[in-house]
Parts: sequence; C-alpha cells; structure tokens
Amino acid sequence: MSQLKTITSVCAVVLGTALNAQAHVNPEDVAERCVKHVDSVAERAQTVIADDTQECAQKIRRLIRAGRVEAAHAVARKCAKDAQRVVRLAAVEITTTCDGCVRYLDSVGAFQLARRVINYCKDTVAGFDELLARQQQILVDALRG
Repeated sequence: MSQLKTITSVCAVVLGTALNAQAHVNPEDVAERCVKHVDSVAERAQTVIADDTQECAQKIRRLIRAGRVEAAHAVARKCAKDAQRVVRLAAVEITTTCDGCVRYLDSVGAFQLARRVINYCKDTVAGFDELLARQQQILVDALRG
C-alpha cells in the first residue's frame, strides 16, 4: 500500500512540475497527460486491490476449511478496509492531478477541455465504487467456502 502512495506522490510532483515549467504547452497535450496519469493511478489501485483480494480470499478459504470462521471474517474485514484505504489514496491523487490540470486549462482559456477532464476524473473515481463492490462479492463468496 505504501508503494502506491510513494509512486503517486512522485508522479504528482513530476506532473505538477511539468505543468508549471511548460506554460506554453498545447492544452490538448496537457489534458492527454492528465488523463494518462489518472488512468495510471486507477490501474495501479485496481491491481493492488485485485492482488490483495486474491490473497485474502485464499487465506479466508484456508481459515474456513480449518474451522476458524471468526478469523476468516477478521481477514475479510481487514482486506475490505485496506481496499478502501487504497481507493481513498487513489481518489486523492486523481483529484489533486485533475485540479491542477483544470486550473492550468482554465488559465489558458481551454474551458471545454477542462470540463472534459473534470468529467473523466469524476467518472474514474466513481468507478472505484464498482471495484469495491466486486471485491466485497469475492470476499463474501470466500466466506461461504
């Protein structure tokens, strides 16, 4: 989980520096870089959650087979909580990136492009709800044995 935070922090600094240092950059290029960064953050979050969920599901199944139902439920709760934390970190990173991009795009008069970036970012963050719902279903299925 800390790897995701470190990677996203470094990416945010690099992206912010690039936006500030190159004020003459084509707005479409800036929007494209922002969207690519948002996609990268979302993909990393999805990968971390998918990997952790698979590990948790395997552990839960082993605990259920061993008759350790309470321990299995504790693993499921921790896994869900960890996924929520990853989603929060990713959402903050995406929001921070998008805010910076939109500020830049607004400053150069690319208002329509800024609106498209805002909508893209909102849709990406909203997609995390579905990711968490899928994870929840996998954990429930594992708890059923």
